Amino acid sequence: MIQDSSAKLGSEIVIQCNKTDLNLVKKLVSQESSNRKSKITVSDEVVNIIGGIKAASVDGTMSLDNTLDSNIETLKPLIRKRIVQLLRGENK
Repeated sequence: MIQDSSAKLGSEIVIQCNKTDLNLVKKLVSQESSNRKSKITVSDEVVNIIGGIKAASVDGTMSLDNTLDSNIETLKPLIRKRIVQLLRGENK
């Protein structure tokens, strides 16, 4: 997720995550920054998400929501469709 965010947003980004993941994200960012010539900052301001990260360019003009919450929202229509199929007895 960190590499993907850096590739999409540029070499200088700010990352936010939940309180539980904060230390892990800081560790991963430290490793990623030493492997690349990028400036990735982890914000101490935590966000209320299940997991994943939110990333933004330093100037705030671009952002990327790579959280589990947003991925679940994207999949909801497919999940609903599958539930209806199961309730109707359609095993596809």
